[in-house]
Amino acid sequence: MLIDKRFIYIKKRTPLQWITVFIVVMPLFLQALLQLFRFPSVIKYTIDVAWITAALSMIFVRRIRLNRKLVPFAVFITLFACYCLMVYLFRYQSILYFLWGFRNNFRYYFAFLAFVIFLDRDDIDAIFKLVDVLFVVNFFVSLYQFFVLNLKQDYCGGIFGAETGSNATTLLFFAIVSAKTLLCYMNGNEKVITCGVKCAAMLLVAALAELKFFFVTFVIILILASLLTRFSMKKLALVIISVVFISMAGSLYQMLFETELSISSLIEHFSYDHYATAEDVGRFSAIPKILESIHRDWFSRLFGLGLGNCDTASFAIFNTPFFQSHRHMNYLWFSSASWFLETGFVGLLSYLAFYVICYIKSKKLIKHTSGDLLYAQMAVIMSVLCILLTFYNSSLRTDIGFLPFFILALPFVANKENVCQKKGATYMPTNVVDI
Repeated sequence: MLIDKRFIYIKKRTPLQWITVFIVVMPLFLQALLQLFRFPSVIKYTIDVAWITAALSMIFVRRIRLNRKLVPFAVFITLFACYCLMVYLFRYQSILYFLWGFRNNFRYYFAFLAFVIFLDRDDIDAIFKLVDVLFVVNFFVSLYQFFVLNLKQDYCGGIFGAETGSNATTLLFFAIVSAKTLLCYMNGNEKVITCGVKCAAMLLVAALAELKFFFVTFVIILILASLLTRFSMKKLALVIISVVFISMAGSLYQMLFETELSISSLIEHFSYDHYATAEDVGRFSAIPKILESIHRDWFSRLFGLGLGNCDTASFAIFNTPFFQSHRHMNYLWFSSASWFLETGFVGLLSYLAFYVICYIKSKKLIKHTSGDLLYAQMAVIMSVLCILLTFYNSSLRTDIGFLPFFILALPFVANKENVCQKKGATYMPTNVVDI
C-alpha cells in the first residue's frame, strides 16, 4: 500500500533549530513539569544550557553573518553589555553577582538573535499550532481549578501552575494569543466565531483568576490591532462584540470578588504607593522611592549600583548584600525597579530602547510590505506591551519572558526568507541571516 509522504512528513531540523525551538517551548511546560509532575527544579536551567549553546554558536561559528537589518540589534546588545560592564568596574563586588545579573537580563537578547538566525516559517507555524492546543488545554484546566479545586486569584493559573505569580505567565500567554487572533480576523484570515470564542474564553478566565491587568491589556491590543489594520464593517462589529464581552467579564469579576472594575478603580489600583506591605514599593512609586532612599547622588541615579549587585537566587552565592538588607522593598517584583537600581536612568532607558527599536523596525516592514504582515503587526503590539510590563511586573525577567522576544523576532525571520526567495534561493540556510 502506498502512503502519501505529505501526511507523514516530519521536518528535519538541525540541532541548533531544535535547541532554539526548545527555548520558546520549554517555558510553556515548565510550571506543569515542576508542580504537577514534580520534576526537580534544576530542570529550569536546561533553558540556560539552550540559549548559551545558541549564543556560543552565533559568536564562534564564522559562517553566521549579520546583515544590516540585524546590525542595530547586535550593536545595541554589544554596547549595552559594555555599558553594564564598565559601570560594574566602578561598582565591583563579586564577579559572580555580575555573571548572575548578566544571565538574568541579557539571556533574552541572545535568544532574540537565535530566533532570527536559526528559525524559519515552519518552526514558527509549529510553535503557534502548539500554542493553540495549549490554549484549549489551559482553558479547561483553569475551569477545573476554579470550580472543582476552588482555586482563585494567583492560584488559578491553569497549565502555568497553582502558586503565587502564576498569573504573570497567563497574562503574557493571553496577550500573545489575543494579539494573534484579533489581527488574523482583522486581516481576513480567521472567522469571527473563532476569534470571538477565543476572546470570550480569555476574558472569562481573566475574570475567574482576578487578572485585572488583562482587561487593560486586551483593550490596548484591540486598539492597536484596529490602528494597524484597514477599516471594515467586520472589524467594527468585532470591536462592538469585544466591548460586550469585556463588559460581561467585568460584571462577572465584580460579582465574584465584590470589587469594582472601572477605569478609575484600575488607575487607583495601579498607582498605589505600596504593593503588598507598608514598607515595599508600588509600580509607579518604585523609582521615586529609590531616588529618595537609595540613589541620592548623581552617579547612582545615572548609572546605578552595578548589574547583579541587587539580585538574588536560590543559590546562596548569588544572594547579594543589598538584597538581604532591602528585600522588604520587594523591588524585584517590578522590572523597572530592578533595572533602575542596578543600571540607573541610563540603563533603564537603554533597556526600553530595545523595544523602541523593535517597534520602529517592525513598523517599517509593515509600511514597505516586506516580510509577513501578521508577524510585523504582532511585533509592534508586543513592543508596546513590553514597555508597559516593564513597570507592571517582573514577568520579562522570568522564564516566560522568552516568549515576548520570540514575538519580537518574528518579522525578521519572515523577512529573512522572503529576501532569500527573491534572490532565487531554493532553501534557507539555518546558519546565515540575509535580510
